[in-house]
Amino acid sequence: MVLLGLSSCKKTINEIDYPFTEIKSFTVPAVNGGELSIAIDQNTLTLYWPGYTNIPDSIAPVIVVAERAKISPASGKKVALKDGLTYTVTAQNGTSASYKLKVVNNQAPPQLNDESPLATKQYDQINLNGRVNYLIPDLEKTKAYLVDGSGQEIRLMIVDLGRTALNLFVDTYDQTNLPAPGKYKLKIVTGDKSVRSKTDFITINKADFAPPYIFNPSAQPIKVKRGTRVTLPFRNLSGNTITLISLDGFNILDIVSVAADGKGLVVDIPTEHSTGEFYLPTVYYDHEATKISGSLVSPRSISPIIITE
Repeated sequence: MVLLGLSSCKKTINEIDYPFTEIKSFTVPAVNGGELSIAIDQNTLTLYWPGYTNIPDSIAPVIVVAERAKISPASGKKVALKDGLTYTVTAQNGTSASYKLKVVNNQAPPQLNDESPLATKQYDQINLNGRVNYLIPDLEKTKAYLVDGSGQEIRLMIVDLGRTALNLFVDTYDQTNLPAPGKYKLKIVTGDKSVRSKTDFITINKADFAPPYIFNPSAQPIKVKRGTRVTLPFRNLSGNTITLISLDGFNILDIVSVAADGKGLVVDIPTEHSTGEFYLPTVYYDHEATKISGSLVSPRSISPIIITE
């Protein structure tokens, strides 16, 4: 009888749905293998992007929320990286809270530290290594321009680019506006920041002739296997005879002929050629009218020449 009495007094405890909608952590995997943590302040998620890397178009953050809550978009889902992106956390009991993303670019503005005079000529290089700082080493993010006395900007081609390095080639990507002889200011745009020289410290002199060089204007790389034939896109072939081509400074390509349209050179890739991506091939040439022989490191193409097995 006692046991029956105790049993009849036992109550059923109903489980309460959790009401919690907090985001406990929000991290973004970084390109270098590390991760970036987001500052969470009430309903704002602030991402401080370091200035030494490019801000990507998208992220796939790893998110931890309160127990038994769900978040949308889900943790690990790739999303466009932009201000105002909204995350919604829904608690087990149906309560929800929204969080908005704020992206802060910690990129330092580019610096031009030295405006002592520089003189070069058309189709030659402008070496600014050591004169610049805080550049993003990405051809899509960093651009350089000569600025003439009227304020016209002429975008130059890039040979080499680093955080503190910039080597330019005095020609344009579309060949529509070769800089005329004269004095120019320099403008550099990197990411969403820019710098412009105070003085016209760069002097461009007239070239004796237009030397030949390799340039791939396409967004698609030139892919070719070792031991096969390919046509390399050239500029200024007319009036020049190509005597030697090297993609890497070591291996030499076998020259076959000038392409039918006069805008390329047909070459054979040796079977022993090194594999990889090549952006800065060297061209040796003889200029027919002046009898001058020379060599030229081609400016960096939009896309590389890729040699495979």
